[in-house]
Amino acid sequence: MTLEPVNDFFSNIKEKLTNPFFSTLIFVWLVRNWELVYSIFNFDECYTLETKKQFIVSYYRDKTIVEELFINIGIALLLMLLGYIMLFLTRTFTTWFDFSLMPSVTGKVITSKVVQRELYDEVFKERNEYAEKYEEQRKLVRDSSKEYDEITKNYQVQSSTVSVLTTKVNELTSENAQNMTEINRLTINETNLTNEIKRIKNDNSNLLDFKGFQEVQNYQYLQIISHYRPVQTKEHLPKIVKELYDNLVKNGLLNEFYSVAQFLTNGGDVATKKIERMVELKAVYKFKNSNEYRLTPSGNFLYINWVVLVGVG
Repeated sequence: MTLEPVNDFFSNIKEKLTNPFFSTLIFVWLVRNWELVYSIFNFDECYTLETKKQFIVSYYRDKTIVEELFINIGIALLLMLLGYIMLFLTRTFTTWFDFSLMPSVTGKVITSKVVQRELYDEVFKERNEYAEKYEEQRKLVRDSSKEYDEITKNYQVQSSTVSVLTTKVNELTSENAQNMTEINRLTINETNLTNEIKRIKNDNSNLLDFKGFQEVQNYQYLQIISHYRPVQTKEHLPKIVKELYDNLVKNGLLNEFYSVAQFLTNGGDVATKKIERMVELKAVYKFKNSNEYRLTPSGNFLYINWVVLVGVG
C-alpha cells in the first residue's frame, strides 16, 4: 500500500494552514465556535454519543451555514486587512526608528564616531569610484612606464645609430673637403690649360694668318721679280700687277684703290667697304684674327708706280 495519498492529504492541509487567508478563516471559526470545539473535547463521561450528536445539532439549529461562512470570511478578510495595516505601520515605524530617529539621536550623542547610513553609503560609493579610478590610473601609469621604457630603449638604439652615422658623415665630409680641394686644384689647372690652349691656338692662328700673307706676298714678289723691268707704260707692268690694274680700270675702282692705298700707307679716313672691295681684288690682304689690312706686293707695286701709270694712262 502506497503512502502517497496520505502525504498529499497532509501536504494540502499544511498548505492551507500556512496560507494567510485560510489560517485566519480557521482562527475566526474557532473563536466564534469555541464552545462547540471545547465541548467536543470535554464532554462528561456520563454523556453518550447520541447525546453528543444532539448537542452539536442543537448548536447549529439556530444558525445558517452560508450566513456563518460569509460572516467568517468577512471577519477573516477584515482581520487580514487590519493585520497588513499593522504590519505596514510597524514596518514604517521600525524603518523610521532605525534610519531616522536612531541615527539622529546617535549623531547627537556620538557625533565624532557615528555617521548616517546614507552618508556612509555615499562615502563608500565615492571611495569605490576613487579606488577604481586609482587602479585605472595605476594601469595607465604602468602602461606609460612600459611604453616609456620601450621609447628609451629605441632612443638609445637610435642614438647609437645616429652616433655611427655622424661619424660616417664627418668622415665623408672630410673626404669630400679633400676631394673639393683636389677638384679646385684640377679646375685651376684646367683653367690654366684652357687659357694656354687658347693662347696657343690664337698664336697658331696668327701664325697661319701671317703665313698666308707671306705666301701671297712671296708669290706676288716672285711674279713681279721674274717679269720686272723699268715701268714706263702699263705694258711694262709685271703680269700679276697688270691683271690687278686692268680689273681696277674695268670696275672703275682705280681712284678708289689709290685712296685706300693712301690710307694704309699714310693714315686718314676711308670707308671699310672700299677696303673690302680691294681685298676681293687682291690689292689688299686682310688678317683674319686682328682685322689688320696691308697692301699686297701687287697693290704696293701699283701704288709706288702710280704717278707713272696715271701720267701714261
